[in-house]
Amino acid sequence: VVSITTAVGAAYLQRLRQAGKSVVLLSSTQMEDFEAPVALPDNRGGTFTAVEHLIGHGHTRIGFVGNLAQQDIRDRFSGYREALETHGLTADPTLVFAAPENGETGGAVAAHGGLDAAHRPTALMVATDRNAIGLMRSLTDAGLAVPRDLAIVAFDNIGAGTFSTPALSSVNQRFDEVGALAGRLILAKMRGDAVPNISFTSRSVALIVRESCGCEADEHPREVGGDDRLPDASLEFVRDELRELLCEGLLTGDRLVDG
Repeated sequence: VVSITTAVGAAYLQRLRQAGKSVVLLSSTQMEDFEAPVALPDNRGGTFTAVEHLIGHGHTRIGFVGNLAQQDIRDRFSGYREALETHGLTADPTLVFAAPENGETGGAVAAHGGLDAAHRPTALMVATDRNAIGLMRSLTDAGLAVPRDLAIVAFDNIGAGTFSTPALSSVNQRFDEVGALAGRLILAKMRGDAVPNISFTSRSVALIVRESCGCEADEHPREVGGDDRLPDASLEFVRDELRELLCEGLLTGDRLVDG
């Protein structure tokens, strides 16, 4: 069993384990009353890269938005503080704005805190894309322009961020790679291997640069901090992969014609 984020509670997972099922948690936090291996994205490293990018734009008053009640958000906050300290900057507690939850509404609440701040930041590291989308909407309604008045980077790289105004620069945590890590862990447990009840981190993260951080609009967003090269592949390999994808997507059984 792979339990994703907060899909079920500890009592349910305990019953599964008592029934002989192996259990791995995915993008979750360790539960106080249920210990299991956890597959996580590189929350700290991805955030570190994003904050360094803002510093590269010349920002020194960089704030943080997020729901610090959650462990993964606290890990991202640690990456934010570490990046500032690495570059000789101070993490100002007056520039940390609480979001009560990870959605657009939480971002809107945090926006009001930022607007009311005595000394506003010039840039924000936002813990989730949905927080950032709600935040930018509220800032725009208040007459501010992103990124001219406030540069923003976020975390998750969900599809909605591509279509926000401006397009959202965000850490791509590679959900597929984190899922693959969870798959490897559960297979190891099913084989009877000793898998400790600790957090395992996928290192496949990179900042996808768009407009909200202050970079110029580009038809093809850049990747910072990752390997943006395509893997070596022959034309025949690409053709076969596309053929298989089309057949699975169409489900028609029709013969595909080359060319």
